[in-house]
Amino acid sequence: MTDDGLRSCNRSHEFNYHPKSVHSKHGLGPIVGHGQLFANVIAPFTRMTLRAFLWYQGESNSHDPKAYECLFPEMIRNWRQAWGDNAIPFGFVHLSSDVNLEGLLPSIRRAQLAGVDVPNVFTVPSFDLGDPKSDSGPIHPRFKKQIGQRLARAAWQHVYRRATLETPQLQHVSIGATSAESLWSMPVKSAAIYEGESILAPDDKSTSAQSERTWVINITMQNAQKVSIVDTKGCWDCCAHAPLELVGVFHDNPSHPTIARAGLQLLGAGNGWLAAVGRMPLEWSASGLVYAWEDFPQCAIYQDVMPGPDSSIPLMPFEFKIATEDAEGDHNRESAGESAAEVHWDSSKSSLTQRLRPVDRTPSDVVVLSESW
Repeated sequence: MTDDGLRSCNRSHEFNYHPKSVHSKHGLGPIVGHGQLFANVIAPFTRMTLRAFLWYQGESNSHDPKAYECLFPEMIRNWRQAWGDNAIPFGFVHLSSDVNLEGLLPSIRRAQLAGVDVPNVFTVPSFDLGDPKSDSGPIHPRFKKQIGQRLARAAWQHVYRRATLETPQLQHVSIGATSAESLWSMPVKSAAIYEGESILAPDDKSTSAQSERTWVINITMQNAQKVSIVDTKGCWDCCAHAPLELVGVFHDNPSHPTIARAGLQLLGAGNGWLAAVGRMPLEWSASGLVYAWEDFPQCAIYQDVMPGPDSSIPLMPFEFKIATEDAEGDHNRESAGESAAEVHWDSSKSSLTQRLRPVDRTPSDVVVLSESW
């Protein structure tokens, strides 16, 4: 980036940027310090004509995702300005998986998505192409061919306008909370879908069932193709569980609430839909729904006739925040196990698409959970 670009994100002084660039009357020459890659490697190409940018980077910024949210879109604008064309298409790789970043990857992946706020920018996921056994380390997965093919397919659509890239996109998400006994009163998909799943047996009178709340998640997609969950590359637990998790809080100690994730079991999947279920104690309430929201996701959702990381593109990772909306004041949460609660999200009322923006940066996309006791 140039000095102007770094300065716009309050990073020029911090990075000790050297302002010498392609526009310097002294030419390029060796430049040291932050900004040297642009000056020595990128700037010489600004004399050439190009059709698009393809970008794959971000792990080294995982320690400071907030800065990346500013720097990345500013770099896109900066490069376009250097080429004298503010509409050059820009594609980037949503970062792959790693085992050595100590939980930092979801935040930097989220920061990357600030780039799609800039016009004519597209992205492809690669979290399902992790490679913990790579000779160069897991930060350099060997599956570059698949990533290149995904970028090529995306460029064919976004740059050359020659074809439509079919990627999984959410249409509707509903989350229901109920006791096992009242599950069947919920407006979810046909109970026949869940046939044989003992976790949902309506006659379950066990002590465990009476002290727990059952959470059911239904997802529908924007086309009716078969939805599948498939192991990611390099996984070890693989699809032992559904790739969705509920994030929530235990309220048994209000002064020290405990955050915990609820793993979900896959109930079933079909043409354009997927359903999952989980159980948590009554004193736990959900605050969010995440998919592939970890450093190395083990399982991915595909919607393709040949699903899998080698041949198709997965659903992008997402994070929904659930805001509890209580119109009638405080209620006795102990009765929650005997009633139903739902949360819905519909793509027709939101800008959330394959270019997913995390909802904590998009207030209009916040999902609202309304509970009636």
